[in-house]
Amino acid sequence: MNRSQIANTTDRPRRRRGKRRGQDRRGAAVVEFAVVANTLFLVIFTCVEFSRLNLIRNTAQNSAYYGARAAMVSGATAQDAIDTAENLLDAIGAKGVTVTVNDGAPLTSTTEKIVVKVEVKYNKNAFFAPLFIPDHKCVATSNVKAERYDFFFDGG
Repeated sequence: MNRSQIANTTDRPRRRRGKRRGQDRRGAAVVEFAVVANTLFLVIFTCVEFSRLNLIRNTAQNSAYYGARAAMVSGATAQDAIDTAENLLDAIGAKGVTVTVNDGAPLTSTTEKIVVKVEVKYNKNAFFAPLFIPDHKCVATSNVKAERYDFFFDGG
């Protein structure tokens, strides 16, 4: 055989190629994705929802604590505590927030205990949870002892 005969392959019989193994499974991947995707998306959205609710709960607890700390010093007002708590909750974009200090009683020089209560409505802040828990709210309370000074110096 010379080189021209080896290079010329047109006279050779062609091998008949059979179907590839994966060609008869063309729709299987689409069907499997359609079945699994629903569960996957449900898990992803559930994780996002619980993360958001946990963020709201933790921020409500922190804002109640920092609000109580702002009101415990001498000369502070209940509005100082409310502003501090609301500013922290505004940082995460929380809506439907209610902050109360000592159940609405004013802070005086004789106030011994500061109680700051923060309520955040989940139906104003969550995406899917209001479908299952429509009227649920997160409540965080912080109790601190007031730092009041009685000025026992008599001047003498």
